[in-house]
Formats: sequence, C-alpha cells, structure tokens
Amino acid sequence: MIILCGPSACGKTEVGKYLSLHFNIKKAITNTTREKRVGEVDKIDYYFTSKEDFLKMKEEDQFVETTLYNNNYYGCLKSEVGKDKLVILEPEGVKNFLKLNDKSICVFYLSAEEEKRVDRMRYRKDKEEDIKKRIENDRFSFSKERLPFYNYQINTDNLTIEQVANQIMSLYQDYLKAM
Repeated sequence: MIILCGPSACGKTEVGKYLSLHFNIKKAITNTTREKRVGEVDKIDYYFTSKEDFLKMKEEDQFVETTLYNNNYYGCLKSEVGKDKLVILEPEGVKNFLKLNDKSICVFYLSAEEEKRVDRMRYRKDKEEDIKKRIENDRFSFSKERLPFYNYQINTDNLTIEQVANQIMSLYQDYLKAM
C-alpha cells in the first residue's frame, strides 16, 4: 500500500489520481466530515459522512485510524486497506497504519515550500481565510518533531504531477522487490 503524506497543496490528491489512472493503484477512499470542494464526488474522492455517522462508525471500531484536521474528521475504514491501494494521510494517520505491521506499506512524504503551496491553494480558489488556517495548522502538524517514519521524501516544488507519480511508482516497485 502506498501512503502519501504531506502538508496542504503539496500535490497528494492529484498525484493519487494520476497513480490510479495510469498505474491501476486504487485510492482507498477515506471518510471525511468536511464539505465537498468544487469538483469532488462522493464515493470517489471521499465518503462524505455526517459527523454523527462518522462518530458512530468510530465507536464500532470500523476505522484503521481517525483524525481531526482543520475541525473535520477523517478516517480510513479497515475494509479499504489492501494490496495495490493508496491512501492520503496526515502524520498521526501514518503512525496508525504503521501499527498494522504490514511490510507492503510504503510511506512517501511530499513536501513543497510554503509560498508555492499558498500559490497552489489560490489557484484552486481556496478562500484566503482557509489558506491561512491550513498554513498555520501545517506548520504545527508537519513540523519535524511530529513527522512519523517515511520511506521516501519528494519535494514537489519544481515537478509535474506526472513526474512525482512516476518517481513514486519506480521507488515503490523497487521497494516491493526488496521485500
């Protein structure tokens, strides 16, 4: 399983889509209580779930991990974990997946300079107040001391989505061969 981790607007979602489309890596669809963004589709991008339903599923131990990020809940159902799958997580989520002790899990940390990420969020038409909150939250959530173990780090500042995805696939295939 490929895990993508990184701060807001470093390319995780678009890289995940590219891997799915070009390499047949299926995105593990995570649940979230946040509102849909423009262009997102329920049961494709996320399972958009009410807070009440999410908390009930959490109580029933249906998730590998859950987290509260920017006042919204996120979690990956145990039923979504599998071979040739991909999931996008924040640091605490990565720690929970690593507890599964599944040797096929490979963690990629995607990074990008803050200024570049702000430009990307503006390009995708995020609200300025949301951009500010995300940047402030990311400074804490993705600080060096909070980052979990990762197998590979890729700086996405000057790479296309295609280049990042191809690099991930090459590294992942090498990683699986070495197991």
